[in-house]
Amino acid sequence: MDTLADERAELQKILIDQTLALCRIQSPTFAEEKRAQYVAGRLRKLGLRDVEIDSLNNVTARLASGSGGRPLMVVAHLDTVFPEGTNVEPNWDGRYWHAPGIRDNSASVAITLLLPELLQRAGLQLKRDLILAFSVGEEGLGNLRGIRALMDRFGERISAVIAADGNLGVINNVAISVRRLEIAVRTDGGHSWADAGKPNAVHVLARIAGRISELPVPSDPKTVLNIGTVNGGTSVNSIAEFARLSLDIRSIEGAEVRKLEEAVRGIVTALSSDTRVVIDVTVIGDRPGGMIPQDHALVKAMIAGYASAEVTPMLVPGSTDANIPLSLGIPAASMGISLGGRIHTLQEYLDPESLPVGAAALMHTLVSLQADEM
Repeated sequence: MDTLADERAELQKILIDQTLALCRIQSPTFAEEKRAQYVAGRLRKLGLRDVEIDSLNNVTARLASGSGGRPLMVVAHLDTVFPEGTNVEPNWDGRYWHAPGIRDNSASVAITLLLPELLQRAGLQLKRDLILAFSVGEEGLGNLRGIRALMDRFGERISAVIAADGNLGVINNVAISVRRLEIAVRTDGGHSWADAGKPNAVHVLARIAGRISELPVPSDPKTVLNIGTVNGGTSVNSIAEFARLSLDIRSIEGAEVRKLEEAVRGIVTALSSDTRVVIDVTVIGDRPGGMIPQDHALVKAMIAGYASAEVTPMLVPGSTDANIPLSLGIPAASMGISLGGRIHTLQEYLDPESLPVGAAALMHTLVSLQADEM
């Protein structure tokens, strides 16, 4: 009998069972309370100290080591991109588990939640306390509100932050700067025949969108300008009285984001001369950037953690909960600990065999960091 294989199979079952349990709890951005309550209850059963749910539904707990020094934080976001009412019941196809939100971010929450048990099973001892955090509002219009609140509370008291998020092997040590705008156009509207000649909100918005799409966008540094949603109007024979679009601007360099936002606002100003038309530009998302170098102790610990699990690391820029601590000068990076695909779609899937590998990589990263004097 292969004892090692049996132990790995048992560990995989524990991890997937926890992932499935979390996935079944709907947790849209701004409605994470049920999942937060579940996580807090499990943490209490594991005997952790200082288990708390804050006013936003962030969950925190302390895994005590008995040693001094500023604690580390591992954070996994609770929210998913899927609205209330989405069918999140997992199904098995013989190779993968399928369900909306099962990989992003149920799997990372499960591994983070089970860290106390996993460390004990592996016989690994931490030399510094660990703050386990489960954040809200990481996705979409959540605007990283959960990690912002966590940094307001813990920022000066922690030594580093690991955001458990993304594909196994991927390290985001560079946080992409992101700015999201909503452009809304309002007019009096009317009947397409009887009120012909009145300004049409959809027409105005279309002109704005067309000019935005023609803005030059640099490829180096990599920069993105994306109109994500457009809606408005009442019917085919109505002069639209309202229309809006959402715009995502992101770049490795914050200066490029600011340049493009200024250009977008210039387009709006140029088309605002008609007093019968009101155009509003609202900031709906602001994710500040930051970075730590590849030779930073946190990155080296992650690379060592992956190496211990025989995973080849890849360093790429990203936008995660790590953005906020990085923008505040706190060492942080995201670390992917599961594999799957089709994330943010109803066909999302998870490779269960990746879970024990990701858990091992994260645990060895933590042990390596605990011994560091960062």
